[in-house]
Amino acid sequence: MLNRIIYGDDILAQAKSLAIKALYIKWKTLSQLKRLTLTDFLESDDKVRGNFIVMLATDDDYAVVFHGAEQRKALGQDLSGKLISETNTRTVRARRQIYDQVREMGIPVRLIFASDGTQFAVGWERIILPIKIAGEVRLLVSYSEALNTAGDIHNFL
Repeated sequence: MLNRIIYGDDILAQAKSLAIKALYIKWKTLSQLKRLTLTDFLESDDKVRGNFIVMLATDDDYAVVFHGAEQRKALGQDLSGKLISETNTRTVRARRQIYDQVREMGIPVRLIFASDGTQFAVGWERIILPIKIAGEVRLLVSYSEALNTAGDIHNFL
């Protein structure tokens, strides 16, 4: 269940995760310098990279080209090589509209949402970063981190 959406510079002010803040600052800086590439994000440390999902925008769908180890563990499956439309989880399918917005607007989005199950974490904080290739947003880099406590979730909601 999606609980909150934050766009643009409000991400920095409201993000709880230091990694999300750092990723947003990196995206904004490199984007302004017109030097933004996928490599800039995949060179992150293993912990951060393990929480990435990288998607390639197709005509009307998104193909997962990288699914980090921590995200695979949390989801209970590997989405690598699959289209978002093929996934069988409510949470992944519900993000489709958000992915479309990020692609269309070309600005990052931060989400707070509840997971499908409580086996790994009840709530999540996620940032979705667009990367332009040949003048249009073709890649989306998604980083997710579990919220720590029920108090954290309550404060965000």
